[in-house]
Amino acid sequence: MKHCDSRQLSIGLLTPYTGGNLGDGAIQEAVIANLRARFPGCRLQAFTLDPVNTERLHQIPCAPLTALSVPHYRVNTAPAPADAPKPMADEPMAVQRLKEAVKKIAPLYRLAQFARQVAKVAACLSAEARFLRDGYRTLKGLDLLIVSGGGQLDDYWGGPWGHPFSLLKWGVLARLANTPYLFLSVGTCAIESRLSFHFVKWALRLADYRSYRDARSKQRLEKMAFTGGDPVCPDLAFSLEIPRRSVSSVGAGGRPVVGVSPIAYLSSHSWPKSDLGTYEPYIATLKSFVASLLAEGTTVILYFTDSTDKVVVRELAGELQSFAADSPGTLAVQPTETVAELLQLMGRVDYVVASRLHGVILAHLMDRPVVAISYDTKVDTHMNELGQQEYCLDIHRLELAALCRAYAALRGESQAARTRISAQAAKYRSLLAAQYDGLLNYSGARVLTPARAMSRRCQ
Repeated sequence: MKHCDSRQLSIGLLTPYTGGNLGDGAIQEAVIANLRARFPGCRLQAFTLDPVNTERLHQIPCAPLTALSVPHYRVNTAPAPADAPKPMADEPMAVQRLKEAVKKIAPLYRLAQFARQVAKVAACLSAEARFLRDGYRTLKGLDLLIVSGGGQLDDYWGGPWGHPFSLLKWGVLARLANTPYLFLSVGTCAIESRLSFHFVKWALRLADYRSYRDARSKQRLEKMAFTGGDPVCPDLAFSLEIPRRSVSSVGAGGRPVVGVSPIAYLSSHSWPKSDLGTYEPYIATLKSFVASLLAEGTTVILYFTDSTDKVVVRELAGELQSFAADSPGTLAVQPTETVAELLQLMGRVDYVVASRLHGVILAHLMDRPVVAISYDTKVDTHMNELGQQEYCLDIHRLELAALCRAYAALRGESQAARTRISAQAAKYRSLLAAQYDGLLNYSGARVLTPARAMSRRCQ
């Protein structure tokens, strides 16, 4: 086990974050702030899918999470410098004719294609080898590597060779470098592939400590017997320091302000799978619901918590503009590119209608009652744990009448909902504080606390 002076403590944070998802952003802000509060002078470094953007947002050094890019799981690199060589113009006609002639010689053309594929694979293997070498060297200089929350036990975005394989790679490197490998309050989402299951299993087995953000996430791993004693500790976003919350922000004339955050779920807008038979009825229902609010004189603010949803907000706003112009209510679109902007918006609304898990959690952190249009069991789980299940609707079977009833019921019970939400959030913050405190035990030098002791503190 490594020992180090607190002023020289070095910690790595591992997350498939690009800067576009504000839930992941809130988690990283929470972890960074809590580590710095407990271990002043520590050096932090993140490993993400967009190191340039995440370094800009969180002001800590960032490096690529992987060298192996697959669909829906790619490392975003920095833009080419101004003095970079310009791409060549269209190929000369002679070259184009030569290629056409080669294509006519079928065997030769197929051989050329095969050679290109071999060269591409060789280049990938070479890049991966360099990545593993550099990753090992980096981990030799770290005292902890933390898989910092979020739904990281998942293969929905990228398949088995996406994040499951990355978690395994970093686990092996951490073991070789003798660097403790910790999973903090992670969620288990989709693990559809058998290969993904084994990658995740081996990665978790390599960990020195594991905790899960809810009981359902842990239950999904019950086939991995060694996880049986692992604790459940709430989502790390609940440890985020938030601005002073207002009890009410009711607009002029006592009319409420409602924040509506649509999701691109199963749309053709960069979602891994598409099912317009689910997406289009959902958007149509949401449009009708917003229209009914505007007809009542309500102020509605459309916003997003993930960059994937920007286009949905624009489309929904465009379809509602003409209706809003003739309604007593007000329709606004609020860009929310950072966690700070999102929390500022939460301070201006009275109620929220959202689908993404952290769109719901961050509203609850601000004591804002939420109607959750759930697209995933993780949203259902959160709403159940906070005693808000009656305000949780299934996106696959969404009906306008049910949505209107849920919203009306929430308005009628808003104070009771705020009280329950606030009490549960305070409990979650206490449990997370214990988990952070259990990371290291300071007695002249900071030493990793045994996982068993940490488990007792979180339960």
